[in-house]
Amino acid sequence: MSMIADEMVAGIALATAPEPGQLVEVRRRQWIVSEVEGGSVAPGLPKRHLVRLASIDEDALGEEIEVLWELEPGAHVIERAGLPRMTGLDDPSTLQAFLDAVVWGAATNADRGYLQAPFRSGVSIEDYQLDPLVRAIDMARTNLLIADDVGLGKTIEAGLVVQEMLLRHRARTVLVLCPASLQEKWRVEMQEKFGLEFRIVDTEYVKCLRRERGLHANPWTSFPRLITSMDWAKQGEGLRLLRDALPPHVSHPRKFDLLIIDEAHNVAPTVGRYAVESLRTRLVRLAAPHFQHKLFLTATPHDGYTESFTALLELLDDQRFARNVLPSDPQLARVMVRRLKSDLVDANGKRIYPERRLEALPVEYSEDERDARRQLSNTGKRMVKSPRVFVRDSGIVHTLLGLETMEDLLGHPVAGSSWEGYVIENLLAAAPDNAQAGFYRTSAGAEVDLILSTGPGRLWAIEIKRSLSPQPSKGFWLACDDIKPDARFVVYPGTERYPLKDGLEAIGLTEMMALLGPRP
Repeated sequence: MSMIADEMVAGIALATAPEPGQLVEVRRRQWIVSEVEGGSVAPGLPKRHLVRLASIDEDALGEEIEVLWELEPGAHVIERAGLPRMTGLDDPSTLQAFLDAVVWGAATNADRGYLQAPFRSGVSIEDYQLDPLVRAIDMARTNLLIADDVGLGKTIEAGLVVQEMLLRHRARTVLVLCPASLQEKWRVEMQEKFGLEFRIVDTEYVKCLRRERGLHANPWTSFPRLITSMDWAKQGEGLRLLRDALPPHVSHPRKFDLLIIDEAHNVAPTVGRYAVESLRTRLVRLAAPHFQHKLFLTATPHDGYTESFTALLELLDDQRFARNVLPSDPQLARVMVRRLKSDLVDANGKRIYPERRLEALPVEYSEDERDARRQLSNTGKRMVKSPRVFVRDSGIVHTLLGLETMEDLLGHPVAGSSWEGYVIENLLAAAPDNAQAGFYRTSAGAEVDLILSTGPGRLWAIEIKRSLSPQPSKGFWLACDDIKPDARFVVYPGTERYPLKDGLEAIGLTEMMALLGPRP
């Protein structure tokens, strides 16, 4: 046994350590040796070498690791290869065509008026979609808020900027933060319309990456172009891995190049009774300083609150904007592109998009529907003995009011009532068959939107608010003092679940439906 061990030690001792600058293969990837340190662990033991390596793979360029060369399995130096032997000459016309293609396809930073992205994309581009591209190229650091109207092609405009910056070598790494439902849309459009491969970072991607590269592989440095959900990255494993990938301090040049946030209004701090930053806001505040360029995309940049809007601008460019300080129009015009469909005309001055016309459609009501309408018309806050009536709406109310888009609905006074009816309908659909539902109101002003009882010890008082910073009214607390519920919830349009006070919890609709449990 000792003879075999001696031979193994001798074999290790004879292993040749690489030299700085050599190309090596370690862990099935290629690296450049940046530094070598040698030393003995103890007298009588062979010398060991600590080798620092820098990756040259496209999807991990700049990544650095340290290995003990003699103990690293499979590590070897890649011998230098000479130039291939010349076996013939190309046809001069073929060579000239190749050189012309190189010259015509070379985008330089010196000539800002020479754009390549519009000619290399697979889309029919409208003239107005070139405005964000030209403005982005003219900026030394691209910080741009693209706030065009719904349907004007903000994704296409962002794709043009990405492709142009890649061609000009002003960016190499790109990260797209968007809602989970838009991840696949972004990946497909970037691939089909711009020929750019993006990978979606999620739990499944992390599992596959670890199987291929080991447990310590970090998804945020695994590929130069990534897409991820802002809700996945804001907490848990996604946030932990992002913290590992980011340097402890903002460095120059930046660690990453281009950050794109779709539906950027979702990352702005919400404003209510208390201005509390959401996890999405904290995610962007953590990551944004490490990106050289930023593109924010949203059709609704302003939610009516100055604090929320200025906080969004601060996330975009903290050198130019500050929270609670409303920028001047010239300052805002430097970073924001905002066009409505009604603003766009062609070369002849005609509108590109037809004018929207609202036409009333006559609807014949049955006697039962008329009776329900009469009961619903009593909207006063007073003590009543009749049941509270909710009509399951298939969209006719929004149609009759001319609400064709989500923006139209959110700006209409009916939005709160529409949300309340939608929440109650879904909660009752998710509740067990034995659930008893009701509402509570007294002449003293106590009121609860929904009371659910699903058995002993499961009497829940549920308040419904459309605000992202929900705060129940005084009437809710008075009602809770009367009925003594086992649990208190306020259902709001957000996704985070967090405590408020006195046992009350703010909760999203989807999670509230899951709490009700499957039907028995």
